[in-house]
Amino acid sequence: MAVTILRSLPKKLKKLLLNQLQARLPKGRDLTGEEFLKTLELVTQQLSKTVA
Repeated sequence: MAVTILRSLPKKLKKLLLNQLQARLPKGRDLTGEEFLKTLELVTQQLSKTVA
């Protein structure tokens, strides 16, 4: 249904709506914390090697 609505809109309005939808997507943020945990693990390993 949404595709049908998009097809019936003028080209300019369609482009504007698609740009607004894309702008709402996260840009590089680590929403799960996974990257932070990987970095923390790496730093902890490096620190323990340096101290030892």
